[in-house]
Amino acid sequence: MQSDPEGTDNKRQIKGKASLRFLFLILSMPWPKFNKGERRRITIFLSSLAAAVFLWLFYALSNKYTYPLTFAIQWTDIPQKQEYSALQADSVYAKIEGSGWQLIFSKSIALTNV
Repeated sequence: MQSDPEGTDNKRQIKGKASLRFLFLILSMPWPKFNKGERRRITIFLSSLAAAVFLWLFYALSNKYTYPLTFAIQWTDIPQKQEYSALQADSVYAKIEGSGWQLIFSKSIALTNV
């Protein structure tokens, strides 16, 4: 069954226009005017919220995690006289363990040639 590329593009355009209209509606709303005390309270609340999110993220990424990976095997420079069985797996399963920070910033997860 063939997909209709023109139909999907049309749906994306309609969805994009709707989201732009929504954004324009939000930005064109009248914003409430706050006095100095209310602005200070809102600033303190938002700063506390940002600090709490940062501390939670820091704590959560300090824990140990196990990340499962499946790598596809790409055979290169195969000798002409060598034959490989079709029963061999064409992928390798691995589990990587480390802290959240190590897993996020590790370049080993982004391996392309294994």
